[in-house]
Amino acid sequence: MIHIENHSVQSIRVEPARTSREGRTRPLFLLCAGALIAAASLSGCGSSSGSSNSDAFHVHGTQWSVGGNTKVAIAGFNIAWLADEATTGAGGTDLNGDGDKIDASVVFVNATSKTQANVGVAATDLVWVGAELYMVVSEALDGRDWNADADMTDTVLVHWSFANQTPVFVDELSTASSPRFIASGTRLVYASAATVTGANVSSLRTIEAADPLTPVTVTTDDAVAALHPVILKADEGLVFLGLSEVTEARDLNGDGDSTDTLVLALLDLRTAAAPVRNVGLALPSASSPLRARSVGSADWQVGFLVHEADQGNTNLNDPTLFSPTWQATQCIGAGDVDTNDDIVFYLRFAAWVANPITDPPRNTGLVGVDRIAIANGFIATITPESSSNGTLGEGTCDLNGDGDKTDRVVRWTQMVTGTAPILPPNAVANIHALDDLPGGTHGIAELQDRFVIVVDEAADNLDINGDSLKTFDLAGWILPATTPTAWTFLHSGNYVGASWMTEMPNRANLGLALQESVGGMSLNPGSTGAPGDSDLLDSIPTFPTFSSGSTLRFPGVLIAVDPAQPGIVVTSGFGYYRVAESADNRDWSGDGQLNDHICFRSSFSQGTTNTNGISSALNRPVIEVDPQSSAPGCAAMITDETNQGVGGFDINGDGDKTDLVLQYFVFH
Repeated sequence: MIHIENHSVQSIRVEPARTSREGRTRPLFLLCAGALIAAASLSGCGSSSGSSNSDAFHVHGTQWSVGGNTKVAIAGFNIAWLADEATTGAGGTDLNGDGDKIDASVVFVNATSKTQANVGVAATDLVWVGAELYMVVSEALDGRDWNADADMTDTVLVHWSFANQTPVFVDELSTASSPRFIASGTRLVYASAATVTGANVSSLRTIEAADPLTPVTVTTDDAVAALHPVILKADEGLVFLGLSEVTEARDLNGDGDSTDTLVLALLDLRTAAAPVRNVGLALPSASSPLRARSVGSADWQVGFLVHEADQGNTNLNDPTLFSPTWQATQCIGAGDVDTNDDIVFYLRFAAWVANPITDPPRNTGLVGVDRIAIANGFIATITPESSSNGTLGEGTCDLNGDGDKTDRVVRWTQMVTGTAPILPPNAVANIHALDDLPGGTHGIAELQDRFVIVVDEAADNLDINGDSLKTFDLAGWILPATTPTAWTFLHSGNYVGASWMTEMPNRANLGLALQESVGGMSLNPGSTGAPGDSDLLDSIPTFPTFSSGSTLRFPGVLIAVDPAQPGIVVTSGFGYYRVAESADNRDWSGDGQLNDHICFRSSFSQGTTNTNGISSALNRPVIEVDPQSSAPGCAAMITDETNQGVGGFDINGDGDKTDLVLQYFVFH
């Protein structure tokens, strides 16, 4: 039986002064039951959501329209984003002064002072480094010759701050790199268009927040000639870079040719004056999965894929390269023989830097796609059982023993030191077929020091929950260890089905949409005064965590999230999520319609839930916060004016009620 507290429901108000305040209801409690299937106790769930005279959580509007894919950058209480000129004001508004109304122009608000400012620059990207804002600007779009070279064909780096509100040209950017820049802590790195020559230098530049207009050249470990890296991704302070042999006109990965366009290099962005270090292995593509898990101030466990064809056309998952027990017994005779796969490699950064001969990158031999996860000293990936058109497959092996060779299964192995053998668990019972569910995890996620997966019972041909159906997508976890360990699917006596799963930056919680259908009962029935529905079609928001011992708990709320995009975000002791009134069958906004998407927040410490304004149906997180902060000061969310009450409401005061508008609130 599920217990739900009944509370009065008030409408979400929209105030005329371009501000909407939170609904001060507590419609539902955050439930702490292991899987929300047993009766829930509220004890131990328990933070205050802010005093009534505080500005905490009160949602405020801004004066510009935005596009649905607008970039939002937040640091401290400073928010910058790209406003849409075409939909701001009657007939549009020229925000950057270039004579047209077609740009995405940078605007700013301080969430505490509520000061808003038009930066007046059309940009394609932006990022904060401390209180310093940096923008990627196309001269052609912005209509200005920023670097004064008598043309407007360049892409440039421009600086702005609220303390000094005159935009300033910093450098011309390389157009080969995308993204153009990345920030970590108080340091920015970008790819400059400047010509560089000579050994041990690169085209990368760093800028410190304390000296915001002074770029510093990044050195390299290459004693032959200059390098021109492209930026791929930053993860927990480590930057992944790509080197092109075509650009450099030489062999950078030791395979005897000069045709590989993406050889991996790494940059420690936490350490001043750290050089670019060439790993010397070819990546499959700029979008292939990369992972760096921080294990020290300048140390990471690093995982990536290597493309066999570009790495010397070598069969990197040939069983003869490994220990005799590396290959699963169910795969003997079905080993991979092609050179078209992407193979998981790892390295231990500090040890590799100290001595790349004794601690080189290690080949796991595991075929990987879509995801790399690292937990408790183990690395995991998703392995296709068989190849498609000769590419990306572990031979023609039935790894999970379900009678076919068509699955995407979970594989993992210990990140052993030195030359210790690679020995992935090979038991059929441990190798499950994953559901490629939405949310960005593709079916496998890190949670603290464990792996969490969502298994497709039908693909796995297993009846995990014993209902004789084999139809659900069920969540399980494992603490990877050298001793063979089974996946755990039973959580406090219950099974959990998932329709959506996403990781949080600190891996302390997950965002997971829990399916009603697995438990066979409606989880959002509501109350007499505010009925929900009695179907089994919905999913509710949960925030899985290992709070103590070895029990995976699913604290959550009995309310139906937007099935397309729950947008769950966990930050500052709260879970935020997007509720679709149509799915929940409740008019949370009080406008007599069921067409709104509502932002809710639930307190983990107090166990209470409040509305936090009307959201939108956009495919993005329900709120945006500073991803580098463990205690962000503010958040931004995008709302749709058309859903603000019957007939809509003009939040940004531009004379219409048809815009998407950025709103913001502070946490304290």
